[in-house]
Amino acid sequence: MALALVKGIWPAIKNLFGQNVGSPSNDEIEIFQTSWEGRPASLGENFVGRQEDLDCVAESMGNCGGVVISGGAGTGKSRLAAEYIYSSSSHGYWTSAGASAQQTLAALAPRFEIDTAGLNDGEIAAAVSREVASLPKGLVWVIDNLLEFGQLEEIRAATGPLNLLVTSRDSSRQLLPLGMIFVALEVLERDPGVNLLRSRGAGESDEKVLTEIAGVVGYLPLALEMLAVRLGEPLADAGSVLAELNEAPNPLLVRAFENAAHQALMNKEGVYSAITGSLHGLGPETREIISPFGYLADEPIPLPLAMALTNLEKDGLGQLLAECRYQSVLGESQEHLFVHALTSAAIAVTN
Repeated sequence: MALALVKGIWPAIKNLFGQNVGSPSNDEIEIFQTSWEGRPASLGENFVGRQEDLDCVAESMGNCGGVVISGGAGTGKSRLAAEYIYSSSSHGYWTSAGASAQQTLAALAPRFEIDTAGLNDGEIAAAVSREVASLPKGLVWVIDNLLEFGQLEEIRAATGPLNLLVTSRDSSRQLLPLGMIFVALEVLERDPGVNLLRSRGAGESDEKVLTEIAGVVGYLPLALEMLAVRLGEPLADAGSVLAELNEAPNPLLVRAFENAAHQALMNKEGVYSAITGSLHGLGPETREIISPFGYLADEPIPLPLAMALTNLEKDGLGQLLAECRYQSVLGESQEHLFVHALTSAAIAVTN
């Protein structure tokens, strides 16, 4: 309702001053209703090794109205998008992508309090487009985990004033609409990868051993973050962690893990060992409770759904999150729980 009210009076504000006041400034954008529901929490000082990528996204967003962050599973696409939104203090919306452009657009309907009862996807998308048309320029819409770039032409046409920031595993940059910038997110280089391993308290560990650990998991950010937590624990020994990673895992389980992730993985044995090692750091009861999360998609899970899946009340779920957050197995922000696709796959295989 607040959004509709402000949009309704914006033309009157222009007429009142008898001049063309143009697009609202950043201060004026703040009066518009925005929603970051489903956005991961900021890592803050623990967002290590990816400043160059963050700077690239910031520069690209400043030069155009649309940026796509593309990368494989575990490279940190959603995390990078979230950190950009936090660091830039942007205003706008965060939603998960749908299976079609219309479904992706329809995800904005709750943000505009659109009554969707009795409407099909096309009608909801059209209603969203009408609402978006009267928004000021400068708002950002993050579309997380877009399946394929074929949706973007229709989405761009329907959301003119919004700046798009899209995360996707699709690498078909030739299919992007004209004017959108493609940012390829790769695994980390050697020094940033080792710095990430040191970031949770492993400052005195041997550089050579840390480099070998990073190499075993192919410098994949998700695996490095999990390993950084383990290396930062009291009395942790980097040599023991390396030896554990180098133990050959059951090839059938590794293949099942890759299939469950729906993604071909580099250094899959090392990544599998890193994630399952973090899972084994949890108590047996906790591992059993989180087993339903092995069958969910890689998108935010509303806390009421998480409570239903775990059969826990809010206090119990809070204790579960505290234990799992410490191991970087689960995350939680703004009434949503997060389980990465690779973590979900590992939970499914180990349960």
